[in-house]
Amino acid sequence: MGAFEDALQNFVKGFAYTGAVKHLLNRGYSVERIMKEYDYRLSREEIEKIAEEVRLENEGREGKK
Repeated sequence: MGAFEDALQNFVKGFAYTGAVKHLLNRGYSVERIMKEYDYRLSREEIEKIAEEVRLENEGREGKK
């Protein structure tokens, strides 16, 4: 697969799943629970990366209060 196809695939996966995963994480779901209960086409590593983004976003919001 070429660079363009890889980039397009990553964009589509990010668009399709990132919002849903962030929503679940903000509702208290763990990475393990998301992996077990949902059939997202994301690796554990990708979900853990999203979880870290959510943690940092939430820390930023708490610091602005």
